[in-house]
Amino acid sequence: AVRHDENLIAAYRWLLANQLELIRYRTERGWTWADKMLDEYQDRISEIAKSDHLSPGDLFSLAAALTDAKIPVDPKVSEAFFRVDPGTVRAETSPELLRAEIQPLIDQLGEAPDPFVVIESLSETAGFMPAEFRAFLAHEFALSPYPVLRDAVPLMLLDSEAVVRRAAAAVLEQTAAADTLSPAALRRTIILRNWIPEDDRAGVDRAIRKARTKGVICAQWNAPPKLSILALPIDGSGANGLILTANPGKTGLFGGVLLKQNFGLRDIWCDRDKPRHEIGQAIEGILEDTAAIEVERHYLDVALQHHLAIGLSNGRLPTPALLAIAESVGGVEWRGSRLDIDAEIARVYSELDPAEIAPANIAASLKRTGEWLHQESFAESWFENDAEVSAMIDEMSGQDDDAITGAILSDLLEKRRGVWTERFLLMALWARAAKSKNEGRYWRDFLILAHELSAGRPLEDVPIMAAIAQCTVSAALSGTPF
Repeated sequence: AVRHDENLIAAYRWLLANQLELIRYRTERGWTWADKMLDEYQDRISEIAKSDHLSPGDLFSLAAALTDAKIPVDPKVSEAFFRVDPGTVRAETSPELLRAEIQPLIDQLGEAPDPFVVIESLSETAGFMPAEFRAFLAHEFALSPYPVLRDAVPLMLLDSEAVVRRAAAAVLEQTAAADTLSPAALRRTIILRNWIPEDDRAGVDRAIRKARTKGVICAQWNAPPKLSILALPIDGSGANGLILTANPGKTGLFGGVLLKQNFGLRDIWCDRDKPRHEIGQAIEGILEDTAAIEVERHYLDVALQHHLAIGLSNGRLPTPALLAIAESVGGVEWRGSRLDIDAEIARVYSELDPAEIAPANIAASLKRTGEWLHQESFAESWFENDAEVSAMIDEMSGQDDDAITGAILSDLLEKRRGVWTERFLLMALWARAAKSKNEGRYWRDFLILAHELSAGRPLEDVPIMAAIAQCTVSAALSGTPF
């Protein structure tokens, strides 16, 4: 009834997106109240969509906040959104009417400068578009007169829904000819073939074979640039980031990947034309605020492919931003390649000098690492904080802290021995890859930790694990969030 206060609305949208993201963190740590909050939020959006209380644009903002917070959109929201307005495209519309209704969208996207912009333009709405509609878009893009839309089809192989991925593969096979499939599109299809579930690869393989039979030339990869990689240590939630910059002139590459244990690739971003001064300011801030170190290229390749494989095993595909990074830094060989943790520990451990793994030196190493939580910034967040920890401590209410700490060590941390073994191995690879000898001095201690946990040493004989148990109890009793 009154004119919108756009500044106030923008502020509320910002708060909403941030709060949704914080709630998502809690769902990932097993809090059922957080699951309930997200369910109720999506139920509420669905109810509003069926009323006349909000304009389609305002409703779109509420739904897009879910996508911004990387929260999977419930199908009920998609169904409600696509019923909100008689002029809104609906999945059940006939192909002829659907084609006519989306033609303005096709024309608009056809003016995009590159296929990554096309997919990014759709990303806000893709989460609550019906999968069948996204599959229809793949078909229309591939048959479009706009080259940029045809080049966007390979990127749709990374859609979260198999029906869309398979539709994209099918239409790539249909259009696999020199005049409809560009060399760059073929190159992207080939690398993305290794980033999707195995069940979806047969259709992609057929498209690749047909393209080669029809004489489509595969674009060559550019020579890898001089790359700078900042790698953050793994925090208590199992997350660490890789920040990539390359050869900045007036502008340059500024990209990043957030890796997370047992999840995969949590977030990816890529700006290939970021102003040089902004890159410098961002790197300066990262170095001031974190324990990031500059690492060699092989750490990027190993860590990224390990987490790519973990994501695929969980049904989580990377976003097209990873392809943009791969094209910028020469990631031609990237594919899901999960480390065999115990085998990798044994391999690297065998490279140590025998004197370094003498019993006295191992004992000294374990003693040193036991002090890390109090001395090293990379370990300051190493404690467990989730619903299981809270429930366990609640059950032991009334007992002294030492008893609770002992139970956390012998029960909860013992169950998570494999997580910490992997974490210490990855941290060993992180420190070993450091370009600075000073920053890399910890790698043997990390490796010894990983080896001793892998070999089954009792946790009470590993000082850092006892310190993690103590820190876990302290954080829980003080209400420290993480």
